[in-house]
Amino acid sequence: MEEIRQKVLVSNSDAHSPANLGRELTVLETNEKFSFPLLSKILQEGYQSPAGQISTVEFYPEEGKYHFDGHRVCKVRFSPEQTKKADYLCPECGRYLTVGVLHRVESLAKDSEPITPEGAKFLYTVPLRELIAQTVYTAPSSKKVDKIYQKVTAEIPEIDYLLEAEEPDLIRAGNEQLAQAVLAMRAGEVERIAGYDGEYGIIKVRQKPISAPQGSLF
Repeated sequence: MEEIRQKVLVSNSDAHSPANLGRELTVLETNEKFSFPLLSKILQEGYQSPAGQISTVEFYPEEGKYHFDGHRVCKVRFSPEQTKKADYLCPECGRYLTVGVLHRVESLAKDSEPITPEGAKFLYTVPLRELIAQTVYTAPSSKKVDKIYQKVTAEIPEIDYLLEAEEPDLIRAGNEQLAQAVLAMRAGEVERIAGYDGEYGIIKVRQKPISAPQGSLF
């Protein structure tokens, strides 16, 4: 919407799940000593503020459980355009579809495509536990995932591991498969399956197979 286009966006994790604290955050880059008056100044001056640059780290919005429209009981997942074509009715049972966040955003928007304000910077990540789970083919809450997670974060903080660590350090703290998953995430090589009607979405990293070393036949 036009009235918020020049507003500086900040991002923060909600606190209802301790394991997810820090999965969304605001980054402030400045040459000045941090203070709340400085932060207030940058927020007021916007993305072009000479005092500093604000960026955000986000999880993919498609992971939200009401991103798309749909009807979970009938396993119907619709984009806003599909919902309109269906007259807001589930094609399986005829009941009204649950309208999601993206549908509401598009109904309020004045532009057909997203417009990023000049100077704005948004980074998208997949939480480390979810990346580990994808590489070991189990649930993020499993003991196997937790063991690897604790090993990695004991050496490198999660945000640094996801966004800044070099490939050799990614492998050293984790393993080669996890390192490749992180690099693919950074490159935006992900498959996004949007959540709908209370069903969480899934963000899958497009992983490249790791060749196992060949042993001797003799």
